[in-house]
Amino acid sequence: MDIKIEERLLVLYKAMHDVQNYFVHWESIPYIEIDELYKEYIKKVMDTDSRYEFAMVMKEFMAKFKNTHTWYNDLSLRNKYGGSLPFHAIYHDYKKVWVVLSSTNKEITPGTIIKCINGEKLEAVYKRKKVYLSASSDRMARNGLFEYPWLFPQRFSITTNDNRVIKITRSDKNSHMHKRVCVAKKISEDIAYVSIPSFSSKNAVKDATKCIKKFKKYKKLIIDLRGNEGGNTPIQLIKSLMNKKYRRFCYTKVLLEDAVSIMMHNINGKKVMHHYKIEKSVYKNPIKNSYSGKLVILVDQTTMSAAEDFVFPFKDNKRAKIIGIKTAGSNGNTYVDNYKNEIFIGVGSVGVTFPDGSRFEGRGIKPDKEVYPSIRNIKDGKDVILEAAIKMLKFV
Repeated sequence: MDIKIEERLLVLYKAMHDVQNYFVHWESIPYIEIDELYKEYIKKVMDTDSRYEFAMVMKEFMAKFKNTHTWYNDLSLRNKYGGSLPFHAIYHDYKKVWVVLSSTNKEITPGTIIKCINGEKLEAVYKRKKVYLSASSDRMARNGLFEYPWLFPQRFSITTNDNRVIKITRSDKNSHMHKRVCVAKKISEDIAYVSIPSFSSKNAVKDATKCIKKFKKYKKLIIDLRGNEGGNTPIQLIKSLMNKKYRRFCYTKVLLEDAVSIMMHNINGKKVMHHYKIEKSVYKNPIKNSYSGKLVILVDQTTMSAAEDFVFPFKDNKRAKIIGIKTAGSNGNTYVDNYKNEIFIGVGSVGVTFPDGSRFEGRGIKPDKEVYPSIRNIKDGKDVILEAAIKMLKFV
């Protein structure tokens, strides 16, 4: 179902209004002229011929703000142009290639490097598609390329590093996605392992808490947050594992001007100024009976948002050893608006910095010990990050 031109302009206006009132990440785009951008996209919106084209223009508009928590989502993209990819691939920071991590296609195994899409080099494809990707850094945009199936045709081909050409059909039946649940297991007599793939729901946090309680008697615990894209920061879970004073990030949010101030700015021909409330980072005492054993947390380039909120206190006060790959670098609450419960607009409304004021957004949390899987490790299914954690715990 297409959207009438007046509805399209209304959606663009809502997005513009939300950005002007709630967006907090202006330091990422000091060059942007918001009024000129709005005028440019009024014309683009009016020139669209279909709902799909309109959605892509709006995604391009929201991506201009270079923030992962600032986005546009139209459910019709999924309903009409959906169909999952049969593989999941991320960008390898050192090899500078996109490598498959998991797949339901027998021809595309983990460790496969994707060189081309429909004969076009993947780097060139990425540069064309990047304009639609809301991301706080180029690194995040690269890792998100294959997260959005609608960026690709329903049917296309990939060329692999060994020059095989493989035909792909997007279909939910062949999706690489699987149900993401907590996994808890015993590693040795004194080491336990808990994987937490998400904090996106109360049940996800509840399951994680249950798993950790189950292994509280173990002297050493590994918490795996690789692939955890966040949700709601599990404050109680942090407290249950924290046995020393700790602090969190600093948080900044926009304070809206009152009506009189806005009116006076308009009368005087001045732009409305943004005022900010900064919540400084303060130390908190641990609760009684929190877990007192040795703790290691595993992270990677897809650990983000609330998962980074979880990791930081343990990194900051050295309560845990952080092992793996530098995290994504995007955090903060999202103000969400909608149109007819079909179109959703998200605006990054809370900014995060490290306690010393240094920038976090787009940079992430550096692990205490970096372990980066090689292409060979991925091919062989060798989990070198987990192996490093177990090795470390055996000697402490």
